[in-house]
Amino acid sequence: MEFTINIDDDLIKRFELALQLTGESGKNVVESMLKAYVVQAFSGASMQYQSEMKESARDTNYGKAISKIPKWASKPMSVPSKIIRAYLNLSQNNMPVKYSELLMRCSDNINYPDEFVHTFANNFAQMKIDSEKSHGKVFEVNSNNIVTIWHHVRETIIMNETKFKNYSTMTGFTNQNNQTNLGRTDNKGTDHGQWLYAMRCENCLHEYYANGSDIHLKKCPLCQGGADTKRSFSQDK
Repeated sequence: MEFTINIDDDLIKRFELALQLTGESGKNVVESMLKAYVVQAFSGASMQYQSEMKESARDTNYGKAISKIPKWASKPMSVPSKIIRAYLNLSQNNMPVKYSELLMRCSDNINYPDEFVHTFANNFAQMKIDSEKSHGKVFEVNSNNIVTIWHHVRETIIMNETKFKNYSTMTGFTNQNNQTNLGRTDNKGTDHGQWLYAMRCENCLHEYYANGSDIHLKKCPLCQGGADTKRSFSQDK
């Protein structure tokens, strides 16, 4: 392939002088310059493409928790729901929440069964970032280890706050099987570290007992074939 270009006379003279100094042929030099240009152009385009792909991926996941928060609020026993609930309960009256306090609360299965998360550290870490496999960014932790709600999702959290706090061991909570928690009794449950709660089936009005950790999934023993949690209360005396 041949092509013709117009070049300034002064530049041509300098080019010819340079060729004399190096002993190279004009054809080889021009071909080398063209190759270098092609490599540079493709390299720049590749870097731009990769940058655009990364930006696109970031945009896809940015703020992903906003669409998930209402779903978590409707599933009180999901891990993100438990962690958000624990934070909201600790931050009542605008009290600052330390990471250590949140960790301790989510690790206490006896006093806070509705906020217990066995793998808290890993799940909390997945709620501080927006990435393809993370839960979605909800929290930020500052240099003083104070946990706060990320400003981008704060409004969505506030809109669903009542649902998050309507957890299973709260008196009046009704699970998806239409079983209502009537309140905690003074009797220990059949599972380790649990208390018995009085329950009522809203379908047949049968009343019975359940361990606190079972309330969210309990079925009526009379009309739904659920397990009948029985215990001799004399053991507690």
